[in-house]
Amino acid sequence: MKKQLLCSTLALILASAHAENGIYLSIEGGIAAQDGLPTQGDVGAVDMQTSYAINAIRASVGYNHDLFSFFGFGLETGVGQYGKTTYTYGNGLTTEVTARTLEFLAVGTFHINKQFDLLTKIGGLRLTPIASGVNAPGNNAKICTEAALGVAYNISPHLAATLTYSHVFGSQLDTIGELSGKAPSVNEGMLGIRYTFGS
Repeated sequence: MKKQLLCSTLALILASAHAENGIYLSIEGGIAAQDGLPTQGDVGAVDMQTSYAINAIRASVGYNHDLFSFFGFGLETGVGQYGKTTYTYGNGLTTEVTARTLEFLAVGTFHINKQFDLLTKIGGLRLTPIASGVNAPGNNAKICTEAALGVAYNISPHLAATLTYSHVFGSQLDTIGELSGKAPSVNEGMLGIRYTFGS
């Protein structure tokens, strides 16, 4: 009897699940800061500037499957470029540092109602600090962890506007040369558009 009751309950839950499957594409832009870069004193620069104009862009493709009417799970892969920090030296020469990523994330989507979704993301990425100019080391990728929290506003069943905060867990650097072996942390706030294919 207990077994039949359990099977009936499970069947009822699965039958009432709002099973939405879909591949989606998204593009995002925003502001990012590379935390953990050396200070201007550490590198002997006379000035250190981080541009907070739109200095981050990201594109991604993912797949979501709604397990229940209130929760979906999926996978996402993306590429991005984040931040721009410029060191200026006494002789007028500069070093610029940005971060490029290849990201692989698990995504949980909590459906608050038909209009809003809460997004949680966690996973790993290949972060490549890109340094150009004086004392710039070679570009070497590092494996880091990323976590993100966001919200989606569903404009239609296929189109949504998104707002996301993400953090990449990196290291504190004392010299520009350490970029060849370590990666700074990255904090980013992004606005985006997501288009979902399917029903």
